Amino acid sequence: MKLRKFLKKIYIDFKYAYLTRLYKSGSYPVKKFTLGEIHFELFPAKNADIIFYGACDNFYFKKYARSFASSFLKNCTNGCVHIHIYNPTKETFLAAQEFQSYFAAFSWSYDHTDISKLTPLGVRRYYYSARFVRMEELMKICDKPCICVDIDALCANSPNDLIRHLVKNDIAFFSRFSKFGPDTKLLAGTLFANNTKAGLSFISAVSNRILYITERGFHFDKMDQVVIYKCFLTLKRLFPKVRFFNICYPYIDKNFTDRGIIWYPKGSTQNNSKYLNAVKNARA
Repeated sequence: MKLRKFLKKIYIDFKYAYLTRLYKSGSYPVKKFTLGEIHFELFPAKNADIIFYGACDNFYFKKYARSFASSFLKNCTNGCVHIHIYNPTKETFLAAQEFQSYFAAFSWSYDHTDISKLTPLGVRRYYYSARFVRMEELMKICDKPCICVDIDALCANSPNDLIRHLVKNDIAFFSRFSKFGPDTKLLAGTLFANNTKAGLSFISAVSNRILYITERGFHFDKMDQVVIYKCFLTLKRLFPKVRFFNICYPYIDKNFTDRGIIWYPKGSTQNNSKYLNAVKNARA
């Protein structure tokens, strides 16, 4: 491992420790912005066993929301899809309303948050972290198990076997515990929390930490993965019998194989022809 990369991981660890001390001491620096209030246009179906949840801005909604919703609802008969939209335009708002006529088990929410004071990188980090704040709010209202998945993911095969594993556990994510550094111990592109005491405590802790860090402008690279991993370690101390499931292959598939359940594009694989054709077909 190169020295620069090693030092970056040490820096991230110390920065999180510093922010944790601030948080626990009740020291609240001035907010740079405040998350807008969440508005629910539709609530998840009451008869659904699990919520497949994604969050996105206008660009990603237009590009992936239809394929996301269509693929999960086509392959899962006992689940529902909920999408949260950041700062929707009128065009996105109308498109989301139109989805309601296509997908019976589709619901959505939105917020309007002033992010003008954030840098472009800060906006990106805000988007991929704030989704977990909205996930907690969604779970509070719906009282259902929920799995947060990247909006560009596709459900390629029936997730029923995955669901059977998830509902027997409190928390689940794609773990990489053998890797060095708190920012690489897991992939935040898939995070499950059950509506159990441990599961709800976990997503609440993740939400509170992200909210504290985000609103005060303390963004850093892979912040969501660091927060999730640190909150997971804390939860294991509070709930020694916490039930954890590793969402590994074939449930999460980064290579788009025929056995894969959730196709998870990462980096350059977003341009994979097999994946792009599947997105196109799901949108049809």
